[in-house]
Formats: sequence, structure tokens, C-alpha cells
Amino acid sequence: MNIDEKLNTKRMIEEYIKKQLGLSPSIVDAHAIGKRPIIIVVKLDKWEDKLSIIKSKNKLKDLKEKPSILTTIRYTRNELAAQAAMRKRARDERQNGNQVKVA
Repeated sequence: MNIDEKLNTKRMIEEYIKKQLGLSPSIVDAHAIGKRPIIIVVKLDKWEDKLSIIKSKNKLKDLKEKPSILTTIRYTRNELAAQAAMRKRARDERQNGNQVKVA
């Protein structure tokens, strides 16, 4: 895939997300994989952008040809460590009889 195709794919995804979801995330990279069905991999700059896309992808239900949107999250080691510490603290608080909710 050459640079022009990558830029065109990135521009197409930005326009699609803006039109269908009303969002304008900062896309770092976007490229197509395969022929039929075509899969487009999008790398976002901020985790918050990804979260907003996940929350608003139900707006695509009314489309005639609804695209499948599969989202995965790749955490850094620091983020994984912070989550582990948060779960441990929540577990300790529950053992002490407190009611805890981790969101």
C-alpha cells in the first residue's frame, strides 16, 4: 500500500466518523487489510477518542448496510499496573466491609 492510498483511507475514515457519528477523533494511521470483506485498521491518538466511538457506535443501527465495528484496547504497562492497583485496593475495601464500584 502506498502513501497516497493510506492518506486516502485515513481521510475517508475521518469523514465517515464525522458524518455518521458526529465525532472528529485524531487519527494517527488508517489502512485497509484484505479484499472482501474489507477490514480497515484505525489507530487513534487518544484513548478518549476510542471510548467516544465505542459509546456512539449504536448510531449506526439505522444504516441499511451496517458496518461491523470491532474495537480492541491495547494498554501500556503503566496503565495495566494502575488498573491492577485499583482492583487490589477495591478488593481490600470490600474485605473491610465497604461497598466499592470500579468503573
